[in-house]
Amino acid sequence: MKSLKRVLLPTDLSGKCENLIRVAALVAGEFHSEISLLHVIPDIKGSPVSLDSLKTDATKALSDLRDELLRRGVSSIKTAVNTGTAFDQITEYADQQDAGVIIMGNGRKENTDRFQLGLTAEKVIRKSTKPVWVVKEIARRRYARCFARLTSQPRPDGH
Repeated sequence: MKSLKRVLLPTDLSGKCENLIRVAALVAGEFHSEISLLHVIPDIKGSPVSLDSLKTDATKALSDLRDELLRRGVSSIKTAVNTGTAFDQITEYADQQDAGVIIMGNGRKENTDRFQLGLTAEKVIRKSTKPVWVVKEIARRRYARCFARLTSQPRPDGH
């Protein structure tokens, strides 16, 4: 199984990512992973807002998420803002960064008892050569730690 040294955490910056950040921090803590935060700005022709302005806002929001991950004990974090089609950019960036896993939100509001998968999450799952973990924002119970062994390689601490 591929090592989890690098984790890609794409976000739409919708503000509903507390559970996603918590899960990513748990994985990073357990596997000593580097986290890459990625936001993709869609190509919108004729937008009244400049691309530079959108990139500045996204960079600031990613910085806030980076600070939250640092508070949760993650020590290695990269941020990136790309433009294009979200699922294409996510899968390409995962390959470029040699991510061991993509951890992303489900992309849908959860007002029902049924789990719903958003269009971007579905396309990433279909297109990616990397494993994709989809995290619901509203979990039925909170997970205190990540306990599944996903690789046969020894951890850096020898266990």
